[in-house]
Amino acid sequence: MNYAKHYVATKKHIAPKGPLVVAQELKQAGVTEDEIDIALRDYTYEEQLAIAEKLGAKFAKNYQRQSSRAKQQKVIQALLNKGFSYDIAQIVIERFVDSNSNEVELDNVMREATKLWHRYRHEVPSQRKYRTKNNLYAKGYTSELIDQSIDKLMLDES
Repeated sequence: MNYAKHYVATKKHIAPKGPLVVAQELKQAGVTEDEIDIALRDYTYEEQLAIAEKLGAKFAKNYQRQSSRAKQQKVIQALLNKGFSYDIAQIVIERFVDSNSNEVELDNVMREATKLWHRYRHEVPSQRKYRTKNNLYAKGYTSELIDQSIDKLMLDES
């Protein structure tokens, strides 16, 4: 019992993990379900939200060069992997993880579009445009930004 409480406290402060992962690790260590439930009572919803917020900001910084949609999905997945519930991950995204500004988003799409445009340089122009657009859609960019970047690339090329 004492071990479980200390373990939860350690995972809250030193190596931040959510209650789902903590419970799983305690179960693997041979702690009974009742002891796990009692130990996790000390892990309040507010503490979970505060820890998830810090982790979410850290993860968002790692994914700042990606589209806003991709960044949000990756932050949610990272929080779920750390043991937080989907509800907490959604709250963190809504409150604390801001989407990229239009300027940053345009820079990101231009960087990706330039790489793809170069990759498909031997294609027929219509096929080159189609493949570049398709890859950018898959990465989560909006159609306006994609069209804007491809128009700029075509203009630069001529």
